[in-house]
Amino acid sequence: VIIVGHTRCGGVEVCLRAAANDTDAFPEDGPDAPVNWWLQLLVQIATEIQVPNGMDCTNVVTEESVKVQVNNICNSEMIKAAWVASDPATRGIYIHGWVYSMHTQMLKDLEISRSPPKI
Repeated sequence: VIIVGHTRCGGVEVCLRAAANDTDAFPEDGPDAPVNWWLQLLVQIATEIQVPNGMDCTNVVTEESVKVQVNNICNSEMIKAAWVASDPATRGIYIHGWVYSMHTQMLKDLEISRSPPKI
């Protein structure tokens, strides 16, 4: 399973504005629009993260989002069940986190891959 974020993400940019209490950050449908259900986690990350000086906020939030999503999938009941199953095919599920650069068109491996626990 590969979780891929991407640079220049409009969703991340909106969430950074929303985290800064920009009331115009959300589209016309407002903060209750269905798409915003998917953006809630990004707003939370954008609110809580400390971005080092000189770093691009959108890239930092994008990478952090991928890391959180990898962790969320690893903690899902489906993956946990697969990892303890007796069938070797399902035990071989690996989770990876990458970010695609829109500028360079290259993938960055965040080196957070997770594998089934040893039994």
